[in-house]
Amino acid sequence: MKKIDSMDVIGGALFCILGISVFFYSQSEYELGSLAEMGPGAFPAYLGVIMTLLGAGITIEALYKRHQRRSLNIGPMIAVVAGIVAFALTIERLGALAAIFALVFISAWPDRNLNFRRTLILAVALVVIACVVFKLGLSMNFSLVPGVL
Repeated sequence: MKKIDSMDVIGGALFCILGISVFFYSQSEYELGSLAEMGPGAFPAYLGVIMTLLGAGITIEALYKRHQRRSLNIGPMIAVVAGIVAFALTIERLGALAAIFALVFISAWPDRNLNFRRTLILAVALVVIACVVFKLGLSMNFSLVPGVL
């Protein structure tokens, strides 16, 4: 009997459950609108559908591939959560520049392939993308450095 990849099956099933939950929550709490004038519930509903399809794809693929023995590496998970917490704590006080740099450097810390130079390039690229998308594209008012930009 062939062993299935249970971690991917569980992960895909969780994605499906989350996607279905998001879809039905957005249906019940927000107005969807139409394709011409989308309401506030359209984006979460479509996101729920995409998450469900992605989870179904992961689950189906896991049923047909060979079981891989894996170990749980908790260091990167802790680093990502710590990076998000650092971002949340610094975004208002120190601005988006410091918050994005803190997020990237803390999250990249356990990865041996990311040296200081690569991490710096990634942080600068994310700052530029944030400026282009949020400041220029969406005209959101947020400060890169409080009191300066």
